[in-house]
Amino acid sequence: MAAKYQIKFWFEHGGFCLWSANDAARKKFGYPIQNKKLPISEALVSGLDTLEAEYATYLDWDYPPNPSPWTYEQKVHFLRMANWAFQRLCAELGDDFEVINEVESSLDLTRPAMDLHELQARIDALIYGEPRALDFRVLYFGDEIELYLKADDEKTCSKLTFRYCYKVSYENDAKFRWDGRWRARDMNSIGQLGYFASEINISESAEEEGFYEVKLVIPFLWATIICKEIDIALINTENEDFFWQKNPLSDSERTSES
Repeated sequence: MAAKYQIKFWFEHGGFCLWSANDAARKKFGYPIQNKKLPISEALVSGLDTLEAEYATYLDWDYPPNPSPWTYEQKVHFLRMANWAFQRLCAELGDDFEVINEVESSLDLTRPAMDLHELQARIDALIYGEPRALDFRVLYFGDEIELYLKADDEKTCSKLTFRYCYKVSYENDAKFRWDGRWRARDMNSIGQLGYFASEINISESAEEEGFYEVKLVIPFLWATIICKEIDIALINTENEDFFWQKNPLSDSERTSES
């Protein structure tokens, strides 16, 4: 059975985020809907009010045609909080209501492109001294690649994420160890990780306009990635789950570590 009331959820600079989308809702609540008029908890009303107040800072009020003063990270955070509020709305309003989530239309989520020279300079600083590679992951059917590099201290590492990967190719040393006596998956300590980042070079892709071409030299791994976005972050290694940490140490390795 169709819901009796249809409302849309998106943010407008006048201070509302809920809008009637059918005659029944307009007759009951008006067109822009005051949050407190809906049969929802005071906590959710307060949360929606807070989001509306925060969204008021999205616009450059001194000159509205200017781009928003919000950073991309602020926009993503706001979207995450708004989506949480949407889920609570659906749960608290029940079957009589259909809530249509259009929050993304309230935000320009275009990610600003980082200057190529700035990006290369940041990566050059990361790989100075050829840091040890902790892992290389191909995720989401190849849409994202993650590379983890050891930092100066034991508690952090650098994480490079390559997103919207159009093409990925790589070679490693498997043909030299095909007999099965040694497999990369069996490594069980950081000392066994014999991969060091000696080169990471970034250029504009000649194959696909608006994409990066990344060449990784991490002997014994050589890779080429054509991707749209590159993120660099310093993360806490304690929050990661590297494959080599799961493998048990042999008796001799336990003795040498102790």
